[in-house]
Amino acid sequence: TLKARFFPVLHIMLRGDAYKQSSSSNGVLSDLAVRAVFDPPRIILGKSFALSFGPQSNVVLDATYASSLCRIGKGARSGTRFVFGRTNDPDAKEYEILLKQKPIGKPKALAFLSGMLMTALYTTRVTPGKAALRMLLRSFGFAGSFLSLLLICFVASSSGGIERDDPGRLDK
Repeated sequence: TLKARFFPVLHIMLRGDAYKQSSSSNGVLSDLAVRAVFDPPRIILGKSFALSFGPQSNVVLDATYASSLCRIGKGARSGTRFVFGRTNDPDAKEYEILLKQKPIGKPKALAFLSGMLMTALYTTRVTPGKAALRMLLRSFGFAGSFLSLLLICFVASSSGGIERDDPGRLDK
């Protein structure tokens, strides 16, 4: 599982399985080559709200060195170098809890964000008694509207970070 933390409550995960790649399929690969098949990317907010969008992806990784402590290699198609290491850090198990959350797809995420946008727009029109409270609610309403609209655009146009150029040619 690959994970990037941008804030303490925002996780981006890419879960996958690795399968031994037969060296007979391409004479250039070593006996340590694997094909990693990844689920669609997940964005997890806190520990309760998970989004999943984008296609499944896969890549061939060829290791030039492998031991019980680390694996050094490169992507078979891109040549990108990588180093994977083992750890006993208890935080390394955090992904198990996050993966148990059932993610919502793009349509449900867009519906939820649209509801947030409508609520925020309504807040800009509410006119309670005191001017200071009215100004505060309108400020929150405009900020919420802007943030909701940005998130709607992001989710609607996102492929989950996965680019497809020629999915059939993974070993070039």
